[in-house]
This record gives sequence, C-alpha cells and structure tokens, in this order.
Amino acid sequence: MSDTNYAVIYDLHSHTTASDGRLTPEALVHRAVEMRVGTLAITDHDTTAAIPAAREEISRSGLALNLIPGVEISTVWENHEIHIVGLNIDIAHPAMCAFLAEQTERRQQRARLIAERLEKAHIPGAWEGALRLADGGAVTRGHFARFLVECGKAGSICRCF
Repeated sequence: MSDTNYAVIYDLHSHTTASDGRLTPEALVHRAVEMRVGTLAITDHDTTAAIPAAREEISRSGLALNLIPGVEISTVWENHEIHIVGLNIDIAHPAMCAFLAEQTERRQQRARLIAERLEKAHIPGAWEGALRLADGGAVTRGHFARFLVECGKAGSICRCF
C-alpha cells in the first residue's frame, strides 16, 4: 500500500514546553511528521510563544506539515474551570497579546501560591523544581506534580490531582 492511500491525520490539540508539554516546539513538529500528522495545531495553555519557533523549524527543515496557530485559554464559567481551544488565531493581534499577558501573570501568581503551600507542607524546593521542569515555559500544576513524583512525595502524577 502506498503512502497516498493514507488519510491526512489531524492533531488539533497539542502542547509544547511553552506550557505543560514535554517536547520543544521544534521536537513536536518533527514528532508530528514521524507520526504521519499532516496538520498540527499547537494549543499551549494561555500562550502562543511556541508558534514562531515551530513555524521556523518547519520552514528550516522543509517539513510537510501544515501548522495551525492556536491556544488553549483557561477560564471559569458557572463556577467551573473550563478550557477553550482557539484555532487559526492571529498570534500578533494586540487584544490577544494583552489578554494572554494577563493570563500568564495569573498563572505565575497561581504557581507561586502552589510553591508556598508546598513549602508550608515541608516540601522544600518546589518552585525551583517546577521551574526546572518547565524548561523556560510557564510553570503549571503539571510541573509541580512531576516534581512531587521526582522527589518521592507522590507515587504518580495522577495521585497529585
């Protein structure tokens, strides 16, 4: 069977190290191609920071991959946290940039509170550990969970939530 018989594979919800993913934008676009994905949307939590690097890598490497710029916005609706995925967005739109900057500040405040609570619970180094795991991206609850597993305070990431 030739490759032309395969349907185009779409992945419309992926994360990079810019939020809580484990792959850099560059590594993610290569992984997508390896997995025969033809259209990939990068939808990091409350940031579009990975999009330019992904675009550059696709161009530099000549990858056969259609990249859709996206974002996963966290918000509260009727007292429930929800996530809204935006696809094919203008990552340079001033209103979007301002909103995402506010979201980033909120996330940083939440991360600092989590670190303080863990320190009070006699788990030192949580902020530094989560920051290291974030690898330059936004510090998320997932990074704290990975830190707790790494230092032996939790058996699995799922147990942290």
